[in-house]
Amino acid sequence: MNRGYDVAVQQVRPREHFPSGDSRALIEVAFDPAEMSRRYRLSFEEGYDDLDRYQRAAIRLRDGSQGWLLRYAGEQGAGTTVYVDAAADLGNAKKLLLWALSLRDEDIVWATPALAAGAGV
Repeated sequence: MNRGYDVAVQQVRPREHFPSGDSRALIEVAFDPAEMSRRYRLSFEEGYDDLDRYQRAAIRLRDGSQGWLLRYAGEQGAGTTVYVDAAADLGNAKKLLLWALSLRDEDIVWATPALAAGAGV
């Protein structure tokens, strides 16, 4: 797996909505948006939704789907949460994200319990 700052991550404009109409928090990576910008040359946009102010960048995964890297202003800890389509195969989405960002399991500080339960796999 490629480790380092030459990782080619394809940033895309976030869709207005995920295809299913909803998203799901899949994993939280240990890096904040500033570190993710430095590592992957991503530009995070600022926005606001019904929860809080946020920073967001969208990336294209190998299957054509998107992963949204999102950090809400009021979140505890330093990580960035990755959201995927609520109808996605969660196990496959995690594999695609790990590959796209050259992440190891140690880089993940939280994962949805549905991964362990096998939901969407």
